[in-house]
Amino acid sequence: MPKKTSKVRVTKRCARCVLPDTYPGIMFNGEGVCSVCLEWEKRRKIDYTQAEEELRRIVERYRKENEKCRYDCVVGVSGGKDSTYVIYYLAKVLKLRVLAANFSVGFNSLTAQANVLKAIDRLGIDMFALRINWEKLRRIYSIFLRYTGGLCVPCNTQKIRAIKTAALTFGIKIIFSGVSRYDSGSVDYGAYTNDVLKEVLSKEMNSREIEEFLIPEGKDYQYYHLDQFVERDVDKVVSTIQRELGWENPTKRLAQKGYQRLHHTDCDWFPMDCYFRWQSGGFDRLTMANSIAIRKGEKIRAAALKRESMAKKQNTKLPPFAPELLKKIGISVKDIRLEKI
Repeated sequence: MPKKTSKVRVTKRCARCVLPDTYPGIMFNGEGVCSVCLEWEKRRKIDYTQAEEELRRIVERYRKENEKCRYDCVVGVSGGKDSTYVIYYLAKVLKLRVLAANFSVGFNSLTAQANVLKAIDRLGIDMFALRINWEKLRRIYSIFLRYTGGLCVPCNTQKIRAIKTAALTFGIKIIFSGVSRYDSGSVDYGAYTNDVLKEVLSKEMNSREIEEFLIPEGKDYQYYHLDQFVERDVDKVVSTIQRELGWENPTKRLAQKGYQRLHHTDCDWFPMDCYFRWQSGGFDRLTMANSIAIRKGEKIRAAALKRESMAKKQNTKLPPFAPELLKKIGISVKDIRLEKI
């Protein structure tokens, strides 16, 4: 079993969804409803007809102001459903000159990698790719796993590094995200910073080594989530990209078997992340996904609570393919120190 820094104990859950009090940054109102559910209520008030019109005005203004630039916007792509749909919408619906930015995380499913190539070919757009030598990437993954129990910080910071490097290199003024502003599957985007990278990597790396992985400074661009303007319908998203771009669902692969359909489809590490999140925080990404489904009216809370009870027992053991993935990084589960991630 991994090393634990403290015993996890869930003492309270949201009265509406199933997020626990161990979820980072969570707060509850007097009725026991969590801050994530309250934020969700804001989404229901959006007039998406007006929002889409506003989006068109925004991109047209930037296009005119930056007409000499080769690209109108940059989007991080992984081969998952959300980022694939974003580049489709921007390129086909809004007719923007899109630059895709991709970081090879080392655990991209083969299907997701194929999805990226098919999408950019069919849309006729360019791609800026960041690929770190595996030995270097393996080392930073190893450090983060051993000191925090998670890979999301080094992985996501390098994705951000690729996107911002592309924007700064080509003078692009708009960055669009495929991550939902409301359905976010990761718990703390504030953790994906250079300061966090330095804090953890400095335990085993010097400043010169760390410098290579830092996100570039400067913010001469605006950052938008597509679902600030366009209503997000998962079934529509999937059917559109399957029909138009030949997108395939990576969750059909064995490594994802048994995990929620279409959730975080691009990463083979996802089931491991679920396990380590449960060990460190008493919840996982499926807890978050079920909470989203409750807010949408797609799932009843009783069924989600039953799943949490079952998951508590299931997550006492590592996924069966864990040894293979840990061997790739070069560590054993006993080396991992769990903190809240």
